[in-house]
Amino acid sequence: ANANEQSFTAYFNTNGNIAVNIFSPEADLGDVIVYDITGKFMTRKNIYMPAGIFNTELSLYPAQAGLYVIALKGKKKTIAKIIRIIK
Repeated sequence: ANANEQSFTAYFNTNGNIAVNIFSPEADLGDVIVYDITGKFMTRKNIYMPAGIFNTELSLYPAQAGLYVIALKGKKKTIAKIIRIIK
C-alpha cells in the first residue's frame, strides 16, 4: 500500500459486525458505507479518521451470507472493496 493514500481492510469479526481497519495519511472526515452486491444501500457510519491507523465497526442486521461492497468515502477520494459473509 502506498503510504500517501488511504487504504482499508474489512472483514466480519466474531461479534458478527463488519470490522474496518483504516489507514489514513492525514486526518479526514468520511463515511464507511455498506451495500449489498446489487448496490442496495445497507448501512453507513460517519467517522473521523485520525492520521495513522484507525478501527471501527458497523452492525449489519440481518447479516445474510453473500458478498457485500464496503466503501470508504473520504473528502479526497472513495475506495471500495468486496467482502464475503460466510454463515
